[in-house]
Amino acid sequence: MLRLSVDLEHMNRLNESLSVAEEGILDPWVRAGSRIALQRRVLRLGKPPRRWRIPGYADSVKRKIKEVCIRGRPLTSETATKNSYYGYDESQLQKINGGMAEEILISSWESHVGIACRGVNWERHSLSDLRAAVACIGGSPLASLCRHLATDYRSWSSGMPDLLLWRFHGDKGEGEAKLVEVKGPTDRLSEQQRAWLLTLMDCGFDTEVCKVTPTLKCQ
Repeated sequence: MLRLSVDLEHMNRLNESLSVAEEGILDPWVRAGSRIALQRRVLRLGKPPRRWRIPGYADSVKRKIKEVCIRGRPLTSETATKNSYYGYDESQLQKINGGMAEEILISSWESHVGIACRGVNWERHSLSDLRAAVACIGGSPLASLCRHLATDYRSWSSGMPDLLLWRFHGDKGEGEAKLVEVKGPTDRLSEQQRAWLLTLMDCGFDTEVCKVTPTLKCQ
C-alpha cells in the first residue's frame, strides 16, 4: 500500500494516492513503521479541499520527539561520510508491571543462560547490568514493551533506538533510564524508527534523538 501510494503521488494522481493510503491504514496487517508512514501521508495529502475532517490519530503522529545535539564526528573521522557511531502471557506481564521483573530476570537467567533464543545474546550484558537496567526502567514501561514484542515481534524486531542509558541516584536504589536514537548530520529518522520512538513514549519511556553535528547548532 505504501509503495503504491508513493508511486501514484509521483504520477500526480494525488486523490488516488490519498485513497490508497487511507485504505492501507484500515488494514490490520499494516503496522509499525509502515502504518506511521501511511498516517503521515494521509495528514500531508488529506488537506482541504480533498479532506475536511482531521483523523483521530493526527495528534499522536504529530508529537514532537525530543532531540539534543552534541558536537562530535563519526569513527571515519569526517562528518557527512559513511557513519558509524559509538555511540508470556498476560499473567507474566502483570508480574512485570507489579515490580517482579528483576525476580523473573534472575530466574530466567539461571534456568536458560547459554541456550539459543531468538533476540537474545547472553554474552552482550552481564546479569548485574541487566538487573540494574530493569530496576531503572521500571515495571510499567518494561511490561508495555514486552507486550509489543510478544504480540507482534515481526513488526517490532527492527528500528529500536541505538542506546539504552541508565543511572542510579544515591544509595536508595532509585534510578532512571533513557532510550536514545543517534543520528549524524545528514541522517533523519526512518518511519520504523519514528514508530518505535512514539510507541516507547506511549509505554512511558524517556526517549530522545541525539544529533551528532560538527558544531553545536541545535534547532
